[in-house]
Amino acid sequence: MRGSTVRTRSWMSRGLVISEVVMCTVLLMVAGVFLKSVQHLRGQESGYREQGLLVAEVAFPFEYGEDRRDQLIEELRSRVEALPGVEIAAFSHVGQLSGGAIEFRLGFPGQLTKESEAPTAPEQRVSPGFLAAMGTRLLKGRDFSAADTDPSTPVAIVNERFAARFFPGREPIGQKFFQLGGSRAGEPMEIVGVVQDSKWVNLRDEAPAMYYRPYAQQGGTPVVRFAIRGSADPDVLAASLTGLAQSIDKRVSLNNVLPFSEVVNRSLLIERLVAQVSVAFAMLALLIAAVGLYGVLAYAVARRRREIGVRIAVGASRAAVQWMFLRESFVLLAAGLAIGFPAAILLIRLVSSMLYGLGPQDPTAIASVVVVLAFATAAASFVPARRAATLDPIVALREEP
Repeated sequence: MRGSTVRTRSWMSRGLVISEVVMCTVLLMVAGVFLKSVQHLRGQESGYREQGLLVAEVAFPFEYGEDRRDQLIEELRSRVEALPGVEIAAFSHVGQLSGGAIEFRLGFPGQLTKESEAPTAPEQRVSPGFLAAMGTRLLKGRDFSAADTDPSTPVAIVNERFAARFFPGREPIGQKFFQLGGSRAGEPMEIVGVVQDSKWVNLRDEAPAMYYRPYAQQGGTPVVRFAIRGSADPDVLAASLTGLAQSIDKRVSLNNVLPFSEVVNRSLLIERLVAQVSVAFAMLALLIAAVGLYGVLAYAVARRRREIGVRIAVGASRAAVQWMFLRESFVLLAAGLAIGFPAAILLIRLVSSMLYGLGPQDPTAIASVVVVLAFATAAASFVPARRAATLDPIVALREEP
C-alpha cells in the first residue's frame, strides 16, 4: 500500500513538472517570436537615416497670419542651420511615423475619372532639403529649391511606389497629376524628382505610394515638424533650438524635441511592451519549471538511496549513477517539449496578426527554446544527480528501508 502511494505521488510530481515544462515552452516560444518581430520591425529599411537626426514639433499662434508664420519658420530654420555641427535644417507639415497621413484623391491629364473612384495617395509638404535631412535618398531628378514658390510652376517629388503605380513602364520625370481637393485642386503638378520609398504611418505598414510638394506652394500650417541633421550633441542642439525659438518669438512653442531614433522606438511602444511582458512571464515560468525539476529529482534521490547504494556496491560507476538521474530529467524535458511545441505553434497562429516578418514555426525561436530549456534542465538536475553519484554505499545500505 505504501509503495503504491509513493509511486502515485512520484507520477503526480513528474506530471506536474511536465506541465510546467509545457507552459514554459509555450511562453518562451511566444516571447521569442515577439522579440524577433520587434527586431525585424526595428531592423528593416525605413527610408530614413536615424543617426545624427533630431526632430522637433514647432507650433505658432493660430492668430498669426500665414505670411507671419512662414517668416518665423524660415527665420528659425536659417538660424538653426547656422548652428555649429548642423548640416541641414528643414521642416514638413506632418511628422513621420505619427500614426496618420493626409491623403488626396488624384487626377491625371487626359484621364476622366469620377471623383469618388479616383485613386488616393498621401501628401507631404516639405521645405527644400527636408528629404536629405531625413536621409531619404533622391534616386532621379532634383530636390526642391528656394525657387519653388507660389508664383512658380507647381512641382512634386514622388516615391518609387507612386511612380510604379501611376506611371508603370514610363519615365516619371516630367509627368503631371493634380489633386481633386485642397486649396489648389485641379492645378497640374510636374514631377521633378523620384525618391526611395519610406515608411510613413508606422513601421508595420508597407510604404505607401506618396508624393511631396514644396511647402511654399501649398500654404502654411500653424504647426511644422523640424528635421535637423548634424554631428552636434542632441541635448545641446535641443537646448539651442529652444533658445532660438524663444528669441524669435516668445509665443512659439516646441514639443517632442528628441532624436528620431526615439520617435521610431515610440512608434513600436505596443510591440515592445508585449515582447517585454512575454519575456517576463517566460522567465518566471522557466524559474518555476527549474525549481520543480530540482525538487522532483531531489525527492527521487532521497527515496532511492538504498537502490543507489546497491548499484554502486555491485560496481556501477558514479558517472553512470549521475547520468541515470540526468537522463530522467531530460526525459521529462522531452515529454514537455513534445506537448509544448504544438501548443505554442497553435497559440502563435492565433496572434500571428501581431507579428512581423516571421511565422509561427520560426526555426530560430524553436532552437533557442530547446537550448534554453536544455541548459536550465542540466543546471537544475546537476546538484541532485551529483548528490546521488557521491553517495556513500555503506551509509546508504545501513539506513532503514
